[in-house]
Amino acid sequence: MWAFAKAPFAFGWDCTVTLSGPSAIKKEQTITLMASGDPSGGSYSWWRIPNLTPNGSSANLTAFEPTFSDYIRVGVNYTTPRGKKCSNTKYIWYEGCCAKIVGPNNVKLGETVTLSASGEPVGGSFIWENSNPQAVQLEASGDTANLSGLSPGTTTITLTYDYPESGLNCQAYLEVNVTSECSVDLYGTYITSVGDYCSVSAVTNPEGGILTWTPHQNIESISDDHIYHGTEIPGTYTYEAKYTLTDGTICSNSFDVTFVKVDSFSGPYCVDSGTTLSKSDFTVSTLPKGHNVLVNINPLTYMTDLPYFDKTVTASIGSGLADDATTTITVINRSNKFSSDINVKVPNYVSEPLKTLGLSDKLDLVLNSKFDRFWECCSTFASSSVDGSTNIKLDVSNGPFTIIGIPLPKNIKKYVTVDVLNVGLSGDGGAKITGNYKGCLGITEWSGSGTLSANINASAEAKAQFPQVVILHGKLGGKTGVSQSVKAKDNNLIVSSGWEGLNMTGMFKIKVFKHIVNTNINYPLIKKKEMPQVSISLPSLK
Repeated sequence: MWAFAKAPFAFGWDCTVTLSGPSAIKKEQTITLMASGDPSGGSYSWWRIPNLTPNGSSANLTAFEPTFSDYIRVGVNYTTPRGKKCSNTKYIWYEGCCAKIVGPNNVKLGETVTLSASGEPVGGSFIWENSNPQAVQLEASGDTANLSGLSPGTTTITLTYDYPESGLNCQAYLEVNVTSECSVDLYGTYITSVGDYCSVSAVTNPEGGILTWTPHQNIESISDDHIYHGTEIPGTYTYEAKYTLTDGTICSNSFDVTFVKVDSFSGPYCVDSGTTLSKSDFTVSTLPKGHNVLVNINPLTYMTDLPYFDKTVTASIGSGLADDATTTITVINRSNKFSSDINVKVPNYVSEPLKTLGLSDKLDLVLNSKFDRFWECCSTFASSSVDGSTNIKLDVSNGPFTIIGIPLPKNIKKYVTVDVLNVGLSGDGGAKITGNYKGCLGITEWSGSGTLSANINASAEAKAQFPQVVILHGKLGGKTGVSQSVKAKDNNLIVSSGWEGLNMTGMFKIKVFKHIVNTNINYPLIKKKEMPQVSISLPSLK
């Protein structure tokens, strides 16, 4: 007897499972069901029914129309960690027809609102009914209806949704209360620019009351339902409206308008022609602060054909001038260059050895200088800069040139003479010295180098002084090179020059009567010489 009474208590609570979830499901709807077993830690097995997707202790059910009733039966089995089993079932109503009204529950006297309806399954028709035509006027068309409050009171709007193909019919209800409470709603522009005007309009309810506006120093005009306002002093201004009903009820409302101006405005000091900036390239501050998004900047694209041009840029909010701020941007056209007169002195050491021959004027250094000045943008200023070059070349008069008076040895001087020395010149090479003045850095830089050289060729032939002499061989010849190098270094022009000596050499073989006279000649016409290196300061290009 004692053991029999104890058995149900020992095993009655060793396995329980609770099944929870929505109690209804609509067509094409998916719901989630939850199972909770006790003691915990066991496993779940859901009954196999259409459109059920198990996932452990939960399952998703997509609606389907049951065959034998209006309910879908769902079940779950639970096995405890010790192997005990239990189960639970749930019946979920399949809503074959569903109707719904969306709209407010409270409507003010004289106010008109729109109600909207929906029904499932789709494709049916809507029938609207109004239980209190004295309180509201209802004008319906299909799935929408306009409801207007006529007098204080309560009405029930009934929506019948009819789906004749399946014989389904369902209803929805909306209770609407019409009140005579006083209201004044204000509309207008919350933010505008100083110097501009904007209106604040009032919508009052119910009709028949008196609207008054609180006086304000910058209210320009007042009509029945709005005020016209404007100011050139930035800040936030509050406009108040009071509405008084015939029964003495008073309601009021206020509306804030913020008048904004550009307080400060700055941008890049200068830009290159053809540049298009964005608003983020400028620093803008407004009064009151925090309204930078309202600011428009014009222009944002900058062009000029001039070397430079100062362009005024405007930051504005409205159409007037009172809210504007300006800044100046220098627009630079780098390609518009103008010539700059710069002279670079280069000494001519190439012609120095030819002074001996009297031919120093036959060689000349020709300089062709081209320097351009232009404007460029620096980080905080615009600067004039210079670039260009000096091209140096050797101008040579080729000849031949005639020189008289080459001395001969005594043993042949009385028989022959060399009275004409023919000299030919040729030139080669050149140099390009480039200079730049970087205005943004304020420095001049020179670079470049080159070598100028001239070649000298001299020759002469002997002539007999009297008839008894026969010149079997009598020629003189010689050649030499002259060079000058230039190099720009540390804003100085380094000049180095030198030349080889010119020796006139040859052999004279003459027959005097029956005697043969042989004489070798080596006469130094120009001595070899090395010139010292010379440093010449190059001009500043600033």
